[in-house]
Amino acid sequence: MKRFCVFLAVIVLMGMAASFFVLADSTYFDECESADNTEFISYSNLRAASPDFGEEVGWPNAPDSTVLTADFAGGPPSAIYHISGVDRLTVSCYLPMSPMASRNMYGDYVLMDVAGDPEGTMDLDGALPVSYSPVDGNLYLHTPDEGYLLYMVEKGAGVFRPLPDEDVFLSQIKDTLTTSFLEVLVSDDGESYHSLDYDIASCRMSLESSSPLTYYYTTLYLPIPSGTRYIGLQMNYPEEIPMADGGTLHNPNGDMMRLARVDFQGEYLNWGDPPPDEEEEPDPMFNVEGFYIIHRSSASSRNTSGDKITQYFEITNNYYNGAGPSSGGSQVSSGESGGKMKLILSDEAAVPVAGGQGERRTNNVLILVCSLIYLMLAMAAVAVLIFKFRSYHANDN
Repeated sequence: MKRFCVFLAVIVLMGMAASFFVLADSTYFDECESADNTEFISYSNLRAASPDFGEEVGWPNAPDSTVLTADFAGGPPSAIYHISGVDRLTVSCYLPMSPMASRNMYGDYVLMDVAGDPEGTMDLDGALPVSYSPVDGNLYLHTPDEGYLLYMVEKGAGVFRPLPDEDVFLSQIKDTLTTSFLEVLVSDDGESYHSLDYDIASCRMSLESSSPLTYYYTTLYLPIPSGTRYIGLQMNYPEEIPMADGGTLHNPNGDMMRLARVDFQGEYLNWGDPPPDEEEEPDPMFNVEGFYIIHRSSASSRNTSGDKITQYFEITNNYYNGAGPSSGGSQVSSGESGGKMKLILSDEAAVPVAGGQGERRTNNVLILVCSLIYLMLAMAAVAVLIFKFRSYHANDN
């Protein structure tokens, strides 16, 4: 009897320990229901969309119905999260162009648009991610052997052709490439940002959509360096694509991009800076000046346009030829510290609202499940003890 009780107690304690272990790894998330800035989340050039994305585009079985719609009129859309303790990041978004490339029957690399099942899920085995360069706004494919530039051919099909100038690509383009159309940036101080590489975990096409435009529900998953306190997401999209027979094709679908969901996972998540007793040893990457800069004007020099998100590109001043309009949208100035060029991405403020509480949420479903497991184990233990107690006294009688 005593041995059985000890064994039962060990089982209950193991269940409690397992529950607490699972609970320790929590998840905060942004469901992308509102584009209003909070104390810990800053949006720029993103707006709340229709309550149901599927109804809006005629995709009844769309994976996510709440989204933030991109608005490139003021510059590349972005979201900045002031959050610490993140170990892993998952982001889902809708893209109006395939983020992957594969070889066709003729051996050419083309934008991948073939689903692997009736639900529209694409088989990414052997596929390569499409890259975007903010230097010239073009889409590239970089294989271990050669680099390719995306051209549009007849009937709107996209095909990757060998680079017209390999030397220019290697010297001025290659190091600026970002994966697909969404860039992930991290910072330990909110000023100097580093871009992270990632692999696309899954991609699903809108096969059953009534919209003439095919949407690609893309999910990426990546580890986050220790010491990160700010995570930035920036959307990029080519405004023009070169034609195979010369000229360019205007590509107006950038505003069809949607940010659908952002999940932050970690053992000690905290909106804002971490508590003093949870300080992490920063990743060595933060010892190097970041490629991307978040610049906030001081109170004395602040103008009516508010803060500006700026970006520095290590490129030669005579290469960039995509300057935006002089007022609003993108602007370029070449007088920035030697060979650096500053691209102002947004004239609109991306400032957190004072006193906001952010979207701080834990995984309540996981907490409930673990609590129910523990309760069931406890009830089973009590029932067994009562049964053994009655059996013991019945034998005595």
